[in-house]
Amino acid sequence: MEMIISLLQDYPWFGGLIAFMGMARLIFKPLFSLIDTVVDATPTKADDEAWKDVKSSKAMAFVTWILDYFASVKVNRKG
Repeated sequence: MEMIISLLQDYPWFGGLIAFMGMARLIFKPLFSLIDTVVDATPTKADDEAWKDVKSSKAMAFVTWILDYFASVKVNRKG
């Protein structure tokens, strides 16, 4: 524990990085799961197709790659 405290005191940016990774995981994993659940729960299929198109887009691929690379947030992109 003392080593971790010493590390965070010597390198405060590291604490910010860890906090960013934690906040990204807290926000994005439940958000994407919630969107999937809501889209699946609605009776119409138009939103299912729209969400499938969004998930298979290059922009979403870039966003999920960035989240995975910088914050280790694995988002299910299967449409």
